[in-house]
Amino acid sequence: MTAPRPASHRALLRASVAAATALLGITVGMSSASASGAGATDVPFAAQAKQAGLNATQAKALQTRVNGYLAQTGGTQTAANEITYSPAAGGGTLTLTLPGEKKARSLNPTATLGGDCAYYWFCAFAESGYNGDSRKAEKCNTNTFIPWTTTNGSWINNQTAGTRAKFKNSGYGIIGYSAGAYAAQSYGVNWTSVYYIDPC
Repeated sequence: MTAPRPASHRALLRASVAAATALLGITVGMSSASASGAGATDVPFAAQAKQAGLNATQAKALQTRVNGYLAQTGGTQTAANEITYSPAAGGGTLTLTLPGEKKARSLNPTATLGGDCAYYWFCAFAESGYNGDSRKAEKCNTNTFIPWTTTNGSWINNQTAGTRAKFKNSGYGIIGYSAGAYAAQSYGVNWTSVYYIDPC
């Protein structure tokens, strides 16, 4: 399981603003689940989780992880294992691995296909081999928060040819660049010092 990054003071400020949005997203999801006869009112998208083969205990555990990310990063829950972000927060999605699975795959029926990382996107993965929870972003000149501190992660840069992503610290200072697209690093990425990614 991916360990979340302790929130920086800037992240805490953002979280206070995002908390109401996150709560609204969860409430809407609960209402939809209830209206469709999904059952468990404390698990948004419960029917979707059940269809994916999760039992009630697994669905609740997954939702607990989603709630943790929502509290840390804001955004809106758009599937049982997916959070979607506004353009100001870098856009894109955070997709969580399902219980018992290594690769993150969105249960959102409208999710963009394209393997581990679709064209035009920069994708960060918590674990090596493009495994673990994933954060995908494509909007230039924005700071996409990386919410984990794993030390053997990976990334894929599938943006337009030659585009390089910027890696930034907690103060938004640039501490490195990715190789120009297309490029990928399948292991050894230490996310501890990388708080943000600007895709381009």
